[in-house]
Amino acid sequence: PRMNFAALDTSNLTGRNELLNWYNSFLSLDLKKIEDTANGAAHCQMLDALYPGKMPLARVNFAPANNYEFAANYKILQNTLNRVGIDRTIPVESLIQGRYQANLEFCQWLRNLYDKVWTGDSYDAVKRRRECKVNYDETAKKSTKGVIRKVSNKENGFSTPTKKSAPSRISPSVSQLDQEKDKEIARLKAQLESFRTQLAEMKISLKNAEQEREFIFSKLEEIDSYVVSVTSEADVTPETKEKLNKIHSIIDDNI
Repeated sequence: PRMNFAALDTSNLTGRNELLNWYNSFLSLDLKKIEDTANGAAHCQMLDALYPGKMPLARVNFAPANNYEFAANYKILQNTLNRVGIDRTIPVESLIQGRYQANLEFCQWLRNLYDKVWTGDSYDAVKRRRECKVNYDETAKKSTKGVIRKVSNKENGFSTPTKKSAPSRISPSVSQLDQEKDKEIARLKAQLESFRTQLAEMKISLKNAEQEREFIFSKLEEIDSYVVSVTSEADVTPETKEKLNKIHSIIDDNI
């Protein structure tokens, strides 16, 4: 039976700080603000806890960098909600743009769902995340590694042995030093300009690739929706329905 949890229960709203504490303590995360949930990964894992075996957590990306990666997490989340019979359409566009109010309301809605269905079973969030597409905990470790600083002999309390002075040589003139310095500066400026040009070209290429990927992603979603609608029609033969289900499965596994 499908459950209608589409509306937010305004009679029992959880505040921002309490929501963050809930996410962080229950899932062993380190979210600093509500907008940190905008990538959808924490929501996916919360649903994994509430409905064991229904969420394909291995496909969830805990360190997405682009909107289409955010959208992919929400696609997994929406499919799981449909799978467990919950009528709730996720406002993906508002969430992935990091809008505070939209993300706050979705977190509050998920907390309401948790209060209604959580059975109190034990849940090892860190262990479950090891199966993820990009592991949050490994990413966090890499980002917090300290930088080892070399300590000089002077800081260690040792003096550097002095060498006997070499015979004095005739120093180059100030004008010669200035010329060499100007040449080096000009070379570095040219190199910097070359790097800037390369970076600009790479940014354009990356943007084009992201747009192409988002376009393909949207078309696949349209095909998937069409396949699902055709499959539910009464006059579809069992053989055709089986083929359509295979197409739906392939698309669902790769979006």
